[in-house]
Amino acid sequence: MIRLLSILCLFLVCGCTSQNTPAGPDAMRDLVTKFHDGLRNNDTAKLKEATTNDFRLAEDSSILHIEDIIQYLRNMPHYTAKFEFSDYTAIVDQQTAVLTYNKKLTLTMGDSTIVRNRFESAFAVKEKNEWKLFLINSMPKK
Repeated sequence: MIRLLSILCLFLVCGCTSQNTPAGPDAMRDLVTKFHDGLRNNDTAKLKEATTNDFRLAEDSSILHIEDIIQYLRNMPHYTAKFEFSDYTAIVDQQTAVLTYNKKLTLTMGDSTIVRNRFESAFAVKEKNEWKLFLINSMPKK
C-alpha cells in the first residue's frame, strides 16, 4: 500500500510540474475505455494492446497481472458486462499520466446480475510514443 501511495505521489508531483497537453485527458479516457472494452468483449488482444507487459490491477487486496486477468476471463462462464464512467480527473505530462474516475459495472451471468460501484485510479506511461496502462487501483465506492 505504501508503494502504491508513493507511486501516486510521484505522478501527482510530475503532473503538477508539467504542462498538460490538450489531448492528454481525452487520450487517457480512451485508453481506460479500450481496456474495459477488452474486458467486456473478452478480447485479450485489446487488453494486451492497452497495457504494459508488467501491468498490475490492484483490487480488493489482490494484485493481478495481465496474464492472470486473461486466464480468469477464459475460465468465466458466458457473461455480459456494461461499464459506465463518470467524474474523470486527469493529470498528464509528456511521459506519465494519472486518471481517476468512478466506474459502475453491471455484470450479468445467466439469471444473475451484479452491480458494483468502484473508484479507480489508472496510471499510464508512454511506450514508443503510445500510451499504455501499467497500474489500475480499484476500490469500492462508498
